[in-house]
Amino acid sequence: MTPEEERVPIWDIPGLWTWSYYGLFGIQIAVVSCTVIWHEIKSATRDSPYETYIAIYHNISPSVIAITAQTLVIILALEGLRMLAERYLKKRYSEGKAEGEEAAHSLYPPEIREWNRRRLEAEEKGEDFNEPPPAFNGRNGKSGKR
Repeated sequence: MTPEEERVPIWDIPGLWTWSYYGLFGIQIAVVSCTVIWHEIKSATRDSPYETYIAIYHNISPSVIAITAQTLVIILALEGLRMLAERYLKKRYSEGKAEGEEAAHSLYPPEIREWNRRRLEAEEKGEDFNEPPPAFNGRNGKSGKR
């Protein structure tokens, strides 16, 4: 198994997504924190600054856990979609390459294809192949015109 195909734990954040994760996480924490702080200060109760701090802390704490989970789910979903797309594109690439090779080989005249088949068989057996390639008989490129 090549290093690219190794399995990684589902909870591992791939290097590509690390900065995205921390960026998204930081933005969400900042928004929630600012909203809670604004709400606590706007409510203008007669609480002391310490009591206001404790109220802010108690309102933000559950949000941090939820934001952590939400951000992780978003990043893992994106990584999962990326992996599926990569597998699909690899499959389509290999299928397209095979189809392209078939189409390219069909452009050659039958005598060239037969000569190449014999050459490949000899190469597979480890034998010398000294037969010269057949002439194109004046054919001009793909069109086969004389």
